[in-house]
Amino acid sequence: MPKSEKSQSDKFREAARELGTDDSEMNFNARLKRVIKSSQPKEEAPPVPTRKPKATEGR
Repeated sequence: MPKSEKSQSDKFREAARELGTDDSEMNFNARLKRVIKSSQPKEEAPPVPTRKPKATEGR
């Protein structure tokens, strides 16, 4: 592979460095907890209404 072409893993590492990430497990866990905490719903979703069949009279 020519030097000008980077492997996908090299591109990933470069992007991670630009974003300011590091290899610290403590930092990873802290960020993961923030993501998990923010993705959990704050309230339970209201129930989805169900359609009732129309009543047919005298047919």
